[in-house]
Amino acid sequence: MSHMLNPPRAPRAYERWFRAQVQESLDDPRPNVPHGKVQREMREKKAALRTQLTRARAKS
Repeated sequence: MSHMLNPPRAPRAYERWFRAQVQESLDDPRPNVPHGKVQREMREKKAALRTQLTRARAKS
């Protein structure tokens, strides 16, 4: 997965990397996740992290 977070900088290498990422996604057999569901889940995760940070700051 770290290869997804560190794309190459050279234009041709980036193009190959990007196309490979797109193809990997297209070939993924898992079902698609609706955009609204992803947004909702991320909102919930961000809210939970904010709560954790607030509690941690209150303790210090």
